[in-house]
Amino acid sequence: MDNDTYIRLYRSFLNWQFYSDRNVKDVYLHCLLSANFKPKNWKGEIIGRGSFVTTYKKLSEELGMSPQEIRTAINKLIDSNDLTKKTTNKYTIITVVGYDVRQNSSEETTSKPTKRATNKQVKVEVVKKIYEQEPKEPIHYITERLFENNLINQNEVVLIDSVILECLELYNAVDVAIKSEYVLKQMSTKQVANRISYFKTSLITNLNKDYQQSQIKNELVSNDDVDMDELDEFLTQFK
Repeated sequence: MDNDTYIRLYRSFLNWQFYSDRNVKDVYLHCLLSANFKPKNWKGEIIGRGSFVTTYKKLSEELGMSPQEIRTAINKLIDSNDLTKKTTNKYTIITVVGYDVRQNSSEETTSKPTKRATNKQVKVEVVKKIYEQEPKEPIHYITERLFENNLINQNEVVLIDSVILECLELYNAVDVAIKSEYVLKQMSTKQVANRISYFKTSLITNLNKDYQQSQIKNELVSNDDVDMDELDEFLTQFK
């Protein structure tokens, strides 16, 4: 193991849905620390960046947990789209979803931070990485605002954005922005197994509710008609 390397862990991790679940949190952090920073050759198979080879027995020994506790924690992380796994009869390949968003591959692994970034700088950096990774389909400003307000985690950005874009094909931008924020705030008060699926279902339900009436009262606003400043100013009326 490379003891002179490090990982990035953002303060938004404090808002992670499993932060208070010790077993799930320990397993996730262990996976994040164990994941390859660079692709590696393992018995003739390339194990990609953000992935690593292990077994439930090995994880059990490394974390001091029973194999069943390991299995339960990993299943929760798979359901929440934090991990994926590929299993054979001899080993398991675990992949940390969104690893490239959290860990900057353009930096040397041995470099050490010389200056503490502010909260805003960190978020701008993460959003910038997402834009760089998806140059043809940058994230929508509504999704960016949800992330900046700590309503979604880093690993949820791309999936939430796909839901936002899907809804924008049927509903106006202001409605989608308001109800996305409302649904996510409601979700923060409850334990949700699959946040993406729950968010999509709840958002569409809320958008459909009384939507015909809102269409009469409000002029349809296209995506290009609203910028971030206008949207923030409008939304302050509903806080």
